[in-house]
Amino acid sequence: MVNLGASVNSMMKKELEQRLNAPDVLVFKPAQHQHYYDFTGSAPLRHALSAFLSRHFAQGRPVPPNQLVVMNGVTSCLNCLGFACCDAGDVGLTTTPVYGKIFTDFQERDNLDMRALHLLPKDVAGTTEDFTVTAALLESRLQELQLEGKRVRLIVLINPHNPLGNVCPSHLFLDLLKVCAR
Repeated sequence: MVNLGASVNSMMKKELEQRLNAPDVLVFKPAQHQHYYDFTGSAPLRHALSAFLSRHFAQGRPVPPNQLVVMNGVTSCLNCLGFACCDAGDVGLTTTPVYGKIFTDFQERDNLDMRALHLLPKDVAGTTEDFTVTAALLESRLQELQLEGKRVRLIVLINPHNPLGNVCPSHLFLDLLKVCAR
């Protein structure tokens, strides 16, 4: 699971400012703060995140801390995802409208050829909801790209959708994964 949650949220600005300015938030300890961290994130953070995810989301299956990677921001996550999954020039696909940096985050360093899967209003798309991805839409776009001689190596879906806020139900993810498996 890669959480690409937004880092901008003004709803708790006041509370966050109060907490971060509290005297107990950061106590400088040279042994803890004067060296480079592992690129997977600090061990205490990964252990705390492991406990939280195991307790609230893992349905009785523990999430081991050594299987978690904590990174600073969406751009860093997307850069590593593109590097791990693709080679320069490979094709990636993401829905539009979308968080504006998705295309550049994959193109700038990983040199991926990011393409759009355009989501349409329901009256144009023939769906019950506006701007909804469907297995048929994904399959159609993959076939179009295949006719261009392109093979899609990466599909990026943001859930909840940014900027629309739509939540993709689990059964739809399964349908999309079946398309990808073919």
